[in-house]
Amino acid sequence: MITLAIEHIVSDPDKRGGKPYIAGKGVTVQYIAALHNLGWTVQDLIEEFELTAGQVYAALSYYADHQEEIDRAIGDTEDKVQGIGTSIEAWQRRIEARKANQPPWFEKETAASGLPDAAASKLVAA
Repeated sequence: MITLAIEHIVSDPDKRGGKPYIAGKGVTVQYIAALHNLGWTVQDLIEEFELTAGQVYAALSYYADHQEEIDRAIGDTEDKVQGIGTSIEAWQRRIEARKANQPPWFEKETAASGLPDAAASKLVAA
């Protein structure tokens, strides 16, 4: 029997802090796993990072095989991110806006307006 490796995933101690990442793209498995855990679909990941389905599934497969270690790293990163002011809720809003096919600048514009999302969307659309 021949054991096949996940060919889309590579690791280099001199790149991405030694974390495994998608070859040719540089997106870490940890980042893909974190977004997927937040509700991003495989299709969302494909579109956002210009990946193939094989690349996304390879990253998720690697994550499944190393879940405890990667979840620990995700938790450490979330602690750091919250320390610099980006909340999980902000990421969730970004995901929901993306799923509603709103332009990426929508959240910034609505947040800057100080209006509730519905009122701000009318202002932005005008």
